[in-house]
Amino acid sequence: MPEIGQRLENDDLIPLFGYDLIKHCLKRKDTLIAYPIEICIHLLENSLNEEDQETTLNELNYDPHVSASILKQYLREIPDHLLTTALLPQWNEIISLRLTLFSLFLIQVS
Repeated sequence: MPEIGQRLENDDLIPLFGYDLIKHCLKRKDTLIAYPIEICIHLLENSLNEEDQETTLNELNYDPHVSASILKQYLREIPDHLLTTALLPQWNEIISLRLTLFSLFLIQVS
């Protein structure tokens, strides 16, 4: 068993589900976004903009609900949760900043 674990750590082909997100991102050298997240978001964005494409995703028998479900399952199976109590103050700060920026935008518009 240790040989299999070592091989998985060193191999470019790593498990997608249930794998540590940080390790998953570190395997990709060109971006900090895990591949399953990137591809699901790309497919969902394409499904929203399909009228701009020559070949629509519907013609390829593509269902955007599948990408959304895969993304949700991937996020559920990450061993370390994204929203932890240790990060709660930072999440609250981000939300507060977005609300402030939105308020400034509303003041500018009116």
